[in-house]
Amino acid sequence: MKKIQDIIGLPLISVEGALELGEIRDVLIDPDSCKVKYLLVLDSKWYLGAILLSFEDILSIGTDAVTIESQNLCRRFYEVGDALRLAEKEIEVSQARVFTEKGQFIGVVKEFYMGLDDGVISKCHLDGPRGPVIIEDPRIVSFGPKTLVFQDGKQEMEEPVKKATKTAHPSSVRMFEEKQRQFLIGRRGTRTVLDSSGNVLLEEGQVLTSEILDKVKDKNKIMELTINTR
Repeated sequence: MKKIQDIIGLPLISVEGALELGEIRDVLIDPDSCKVKYLLVLDSKWYLGAILLSFEDILSIGTDAVTIESQNLCRRFYEVGDALRLAEKEIEVSQARVFTEKGQFIGVVKEFYMGLDDGVISKCHLDGPRGPVIIEDPRIVSFGPKTLVFQDGKQEMEEPVKKATKTAHPSSVRMFEEKQRQFLIGRRGTRTVLDSSGNVLLEEGQVLTSEILDKVKDKNKIMELTINTR
């Protein structure tokens, strides 16, 4: 079992070639299986999108690094449709408000743990109305962007240690998007880019502005703009 915050910030190492591929910045939760499905990694080419690593491809999660067998197991975030689908759900377990099925407020998630073998969420630390609470083996009924619903009747236990003061990390998905925007604004089109309806997003030679980016909703079009500007 591992705290998510203990993973954030660790380097990702490829055993083949002894390569340091980047830094773990966030996780993507699959609400259907209640588990961490992907790790998001920030590397020097952040403007191309995050590196994505499937939990199943992790060789080991150590104290000082996460290891994989080969860098070939990594893909760019925008290349994995399933990851885009999960990111669009904007599920964030840290700082989520927790309710029971009957509408009772239990607390706010301060930390959560996952199983090292399967990535399943195995424990939650909550800041409850009457103090710290630990939920062992949480029965999570549903996930929302900033809300979780737990099964009624799950036993709670007050945490006997001092509450953690570590702040939750910001959403790395939004961070990558903002950095992409900063990289793109001011670049000039090398060819005309159309939206999915055939309308012109950017003409050849036109300077890319924040107003143009505000109109782009399709993440694949962001990558097309990246490729076709300079």
